[in-house]
Parts: sequence; C-alpha cells; structure tokens
Amino acid sequence: MSEPVDRRAHHELRMDLPGRLRNTKVAAQDAFLPLFEAVVNSIHSTEDRFGDGVEANGRVDIHVHRTQQRALLASAGRPPVEDIEGFTIVDNGDGFTDRNLQSFETADSDAKLARGGKGIGRLTWLVVFQRAEVRSTFQGADGARFQRSFVFSPTATGISDFQEIGVPSDTEVETRVRLVGTLQAYAEPLRRGTEVIAERIFEHCFNYFVLGRCPKVTVLDEGADGTTTAIVNERRRELKISDREPMRVGDYDLELRHVRQRYASGRRHLGHLLANDRVASSFSLADVSDLTNDPIHGEDGEAQVHHVYVAGDALNAAADSTRTHFTLPDGEPLIEAAGSLDLKSLREAVGASVNEHLATVLAAERQETLRRVEQHIRTKQPEYARLLEKKGEQLSRIKWSDNPKQLDEALYRLKQGWELEIRAEQSEVEQRLVEERTEIGDIAEQLYRVVSETNLAGQDDLVRYVIKRRAVLQLLTQLSSRFRNALEEDIHKIVFPLKKTNGQVDYDDHNLWLVDDTLSFYEFVASDVPFEQQEAAAIDSLKRPDILAFKTGDPFQHVSLVEFKKPDRADRKNPVEQLIGYARLLRRGGEADAQGTTMPKVGMNVRIDAFAIVTLTPQMEELLPIGPGEMKEVEGEARWYGSLSSLNMTIEVLDFTAFIRRAQQRNQAFFRALGLV
Repeated sequence: MSEPVDRRAHHELRMDLPGRLRNTKVAAQDAFLPLFEAVVNSIHSTEDRFGDGVEANGRVDIHVHRTQQRALLASAGRPPVEDIEGFTIVDNGDGFTDRNLQSFETADSDAKLARGGKGIGRLTWLVVFQRAEVRSTFQGADGARFQRSFVFSPTATGISDFQEIGVPSDTEVETRVRLVGTLQAYAEPLRRGTEVIAERIFEHCFNYFVLGRCPKVTVLDEGADGTTTAIVNERRRELKISDREPMRVGDYDLELRHVRQRYASGRRHLGHLLANDRVASSFSLADVSDLTNDPIHGEDGEAQVHHVYVAGDALNAAADSTRTHFTLPDGEPLIEAAGSLDLKSLREAVGASVNEHLATVLAAERQETLRRVEQHIRTKQPEYARLLEKKGEQLSRIKWSDNPKQLDEALYRLKQGWELEIRAEQSEVEQRLVEERTEIGDIAEQLYRVVSETNLAGQDDLVRYVIKRRAVLQLLTQLSSRFRNALEEDIHKIVFPLKKTNGQVDYDDHNLWLVDDTLSFYEFVASDVPFEQQEAAAIDSLKRPDILAFKTGDPFQHVSLVEFKKPDRADRKNPVEQLIGYARLLRRGGEADAQGTTMPKVGMNVRIDAFAIVTLTPQMEELLPIGPGEMKEVEGEARWYGSLSSLNMTIEVLDFTAFIRRAQQRNQAFFRALGLV
C-alpha cells in the first residue's frame, strides 16, 4: 500500500467560498436539502458505474446520527425523537475520480448539467451543517484503486486535510460523505423520525424510483435505543403509476405521469414540477382540479391520494440554482403571450388532466359530496335549499369543508352566481319588452321563467333573514341567562351599534326588529348620539337617548325612543322620567341643524312611542305606579304600560325577559314554517 501523499496545495475550491455561502440560502422548511443533494449525487454515481444494472447492483445507505439522549418529549407538534447531529451517505458508485474531484472543486461546474446539476448543491451542506467529511475509494483509468479523503468546510480554500493513497485492487469501491454538526437554526426542522425521512427521500427522488433506474436506498437511523432500518425503494409498491402522457402548454411540450398512492395521515393530492428528474416545487391539486382535500377511493375502496409529476426541457432550463423554484411568470398573461411558459397556465393544464384521468372516480366523489352538502343544507342552512333544485351539478363540485364558514362561503358564492344569471336574463327581457316589434307571446315563456326564478331567489333571502333572527334571539337568550354580570350596552349593541346612525350602518347590521318591527323602516335612527349632533333633531342638549328613531314626513310622522337600563341597578331612578325628559326636548325643538337651518319642534300631532328595557326589580316596580305616565302593570307579562296625554306619548317598560319573549313570539310563525322549532 502506498504512503499517504499530502496534496492540499493542489486541492482547493476555485471560488470565493465564504462569499458564495453568504449568498446561498436554505429555508428552514428545506432543511433536508443537503441530504437530498448528497443522496442524488450517490444515485448518479451508482448509475454512472452500473448503467442499466444500477437497480440490481447499486447501493446507497443513509446513516442518521442522533444525539444519544433517551425519552425526549414531543414539542411544537414534533415527534418524541432525538435531535439529528448529522448524516453519513454511503454508496458504491464511481466515487471521487479525477473528473468528479475536479467538478467538486470548480464553481458552477457543468459536469452534471444534463442531469440538472448546477454545481452548487454541495454548498448547501455548509449552510445547514458545520462541515462535510469525505472518504472515497475509486478505480482509476488504469484499473488501480485509490482512496481520497478530505474535509470540506467554510474556509477560504474550502478543502483541507486532503490525502490520497493507493489501496489493494480488491478494496471495495465506496464513497462516504459525512455531514457533521447540524447548525442550530436547522435542528428542529431536521428532527424527524425514520419513516418521515425515508418518505421525504422517496418523494424528492421519486422519478429515479419510478423509472427503475435507482439503486437500493436504505435509511439506517442510529438512535439511542438502537438502529431502525427503512428501505426507501419499498415505497414504490404503494404506487399505481401511469404511462407517460404528453401535455402541451402554450408553445411548450411537456410530459406527465399520474400516480396513485395509498393514503396516510399528512399525505395530500399534489402536483410536482420536476427539474432534471428532481422535484423542484409542488402544489395542491385540490386548488386546480375537482379533487377535494379528502382522499379518493380506488376500485377496492382503499383511500388514496393522487400525484402528478410534470417534466420537460422548459422546466429544466428554468430551475433556479437550488432547484427549489422556477424563474417563470406566474399568472402573467402578457409575458405568456410573448412566448414564456406560465406556471399558472401549467397548473391549470395539470388540473384538467387530473379531471380527465380520474373522471370515473371523481363522478363518484361528486355524488358523495352532493349527499353531504344536501344533508348540510337541509339540517343546517335551509336558506340554500333552492340550490338543490337549481344548481345540483355545481353543488356536487363544491369543495367540501368541515369548516362551517368555508362551506357557507362556497354556497354563498354559488347563490350569488345564480342571482347574477337571473339578473342578466331579467335585463334581457326588460330590453325586449321596450322594443316595439316584440310581441308578448314571443317572450311569455322567458318572462314567466325570470319571474319564477326571481321569486325563488327572494324566498331564499327571506329564509336567510329569518334564520339570522333566530340566531340573534338564541344569543340574547344565552346572554339573559347570565345577565346579572352583563351590561346594558351588551343588549344595546345587539339591537343597534353604539354611536352610529342608520346612515352609517347597513340594514343587516342592526336588529331594531327586536324592539318593534316597524322601527326597521324608520328613515332616521341614532344610537347613543347627543341631541345636538343629530341632523334630524337639532336640540341644544348633550343628552343622548340610547336609540332615537324618526319616521319622517312633513316634517315627522312618528318618533320612537328606547332606553336600556343596567340590570339590577341599585339606584332608585325611574326610567319613565328620563324618557319623558327626552320627549319634552323634542317637543321644544327650535335649534339649528349642521347646515344652519332651524329645525321645527316635533308637533303634538306626532305620537312619541317610548320603550324602557330594564330588569323589573322590586324597587323599580315600587317606583313605576307612583311616577308619571299613569303606569299600569300587565299581569303575568313582566311589563308595564302607560301614557302621557300632555305629550301625546305612549310608554312601555319591559323586563329583559319579556323583551326577548315578545320578539320570539312575533317570529315564532316564521321559525315554525322553516322547521326551526
């Protein structure tokens, strides 16, 4: 055996390594990228040595080195496994021959350009790990065998401790690359179990396994409790792989393969874009096809996920230096029109291929989706019931979600689309009606259909509104059950937002109907706004009724006042006196509004209806009959009623429970008609 020969002076990286490392980024979620790069290098090396016999003769072993600590607890969703200190990748490929060593030492080497190699994969080793230790036994051009070893680290030269020796001709050809010292930023992303690591390697190197040109790849996980082994190739048995299919996107010819894989937790329907036989990026097929986020089921009922792998020269050429992204436009039609491959168009083409390839399976899945949506509508959201009759096909294509909000948004979008169709046809009919030559008989059928569809859509809106009322009443009922700890403003906010007028609040954002259904149709409503700031009641006063409502006319037709009082309040104030005080201010009037116009007083011919919503404590019930308004108790209804003829004013004092009960009674018929009670 020859003596070691120190050749460090002749072996260094021909690049500014520290500078290149500063410009080489590896995201935390890509922490396994250095391992993938080393494994792919080993696959290439075995393929170079064994050619078509690589599957039978090639070998790549991945040793996982962990900290020797037992019983680590899970944290942040991570499994209870030890941290990873590093990896050793062992293969029986060509090794660090003169050509391969020269490529390693050269920046941006093109030695593997045809395979997608950018000459920078080894740099990621030093982004995630402290150093790499290399030992390679190889066969020279003359048949003699040699062993080379060196350390690759983030120094000015990059290579240190280089040695080369001759070894006996029967020494096994083998290369070991040890990635040593996980950097802190990548420790947690790398902490994964054996099966996860094997799965990630399988997915990254998928094409090699599928094409049958892959050596035997084994993960040997060396934990504190012994070594766990996983043969990555065995995952190929789970797959149902289609033949290659051509696909054209714009001016570009690509090819794809459909792959069905047994479902397991965490597996999703994914599309994968390959750059030189490696997965460069992936996307959810549920976003571009009729697939949902749920697994599909094969002929035997087995739950499966679907994958599509897309390859082509255009993708190979567009992969960035880390082979994790493509320098291609994404949803930019002008650039696409100029001749570029657009990623959005590519994903859409993949989705169309999935729909065609899985047509039978998806038809069955859509039928199941329709069943689930129909059950949901009938039991949870009857306001969408008309969609079952009018849009059954579209309902079957909704992305089912167990999240009620997401499902409601999908149903609402579908209903909006239906209403837009109705409006478009309505506009067409209206246009034809004004044309002189149109005979009513010619459009009678279309006119009848538009009227019928409009009525149906309107009925759904009514159902939605009634369901909203029921939900509000349920909320109030729950609130009243713990009302001793609540504030008057809790009820006030539900009836009408504080410090707002109806000009600032949408119709659906208030619930004046809780007090009186007619209040919903008043032209002016102010909530907790001082009199002097109200455009319809210019009164020089900072007093602010909880709710003041005007039904305007010439100048007024009707006025309503509402006051909410804190439950079980300890003071002995009579709320009727406060309401009467507001009424006297309104009768006086005479101040200027914001535009400087003097506002008339509210005439005596205009009735003022006043409501006080309170907790009828014994103390308050002592005050009511001896105060103004000739208040009288309505037996058994938890409310008092009175009037003040001198102000043309009616007054009603309701307990919170009576306030809620009366609103429920007024709406009970609607709830019963919809089967909500």
